[in-house]
Amino acid sequence: MTYRTTTEKSWKALPDGEYQTEFRNVKEEKTKKGLALRWTFQVIDGGEYHGNTVSGLTGTSNPACDNQLGRYMSWLANEPLVAGLGVDDDDYIGHQYLVIVENGNVKIFSKM
Repeated sequence: MTYRTTTEKSWKALPDGEYQTEFRNVKEEKTKKGLALRWTFQVIDGGEYHGNTVSGLTGTSNPACDNQLGRYMSWLANEPLVAGLGVDDDDYIGHQYLVIVENGNVKIFSKM
């Protein structure tokens, strides 16, 4: 699945690089392809993009190792994706993650 990073302040893609962030939320969003989940992080590194948000879209069902929803759940919980893994996004609000942006897309994020 393709998803784009944006900054709330300017609505432009963040440049490629690594960003120290805090997890903010997951919200349902309607897209041309149907319902999606937007995972939002706020940049906290004190640099030029401090305070901007970066986000990615995933599907809403059937999390698996080979789809974005499964990978995001695994990354957020810092756990391997296994059958029965449950993730309550409220448990992770304010946790810090390193987000890597490549070609305007969230490539990966990991718990700091």
